[in-house]
Amino acid sequence: MKAVNLAALAGNFRVAGCDALVAAGDLGTSCGLSPAALPGASLFVCRLRVSPDEQRGV
Repeated sequence: MKAVNLAALAGNFRVAGCDALVAAGDLGTSCGLSPAALPGASLFVCRLRVSPDEQRGV
């Protein structure tokens, strides 16, 4: 479902003239996202990792 929603969102942004979209969360293969789901898009995946202490600001 996430992949379908992201594809629709990206299409709407493209129609509105946007050339970039940043999405956060679990968007890996577990949710069905693939380059084929976003035709004409270039995907760049970046994984940010922090320790629990860093998340709490300790």
